[in-house]
Amino acid sequence: MCSLFTISTFSQTCGTTINTFPYNEGFETGVGGWTQDLGDNFDWTRDSAGTPSSNTGPNTGNGGSTWYMFTESSSPNYPTQTANLESPCFDLTSAASAQFSFYYHMYGAS
Repeated sequence: MCSLFTISTFSQTCGTTINTFPYNEGFETGVGGWTQDLGDNFDWTRDSAGTPSSNTGPNTGNGGSTWYMFTESSSPNYPTQTANLESPCFDLTSAASAQFSFYYHMYGAS
């Protein structure tokens, strides 16, 4: 099965380029080369102790990590607002193949 998606243009310039693999970012010591998009409506937050609204978000990061990134998607940020967290640039010129994986946590019907 093939999935199609559109890559959008965001405000990022390559301040950080990743060219050593495998690469993993658990946000344990900060946000690494990830940046907030300056053209979105609200920001991602680095946290380690649960989200501010009740019964939402994780209590810890994935796989034993303490930290994670989240967006507060409760009103007024839902459903028309966007929060873009931009990755560092990846130099894949020497890679025979590449795979990107992300862990996420969702709670609730929306």
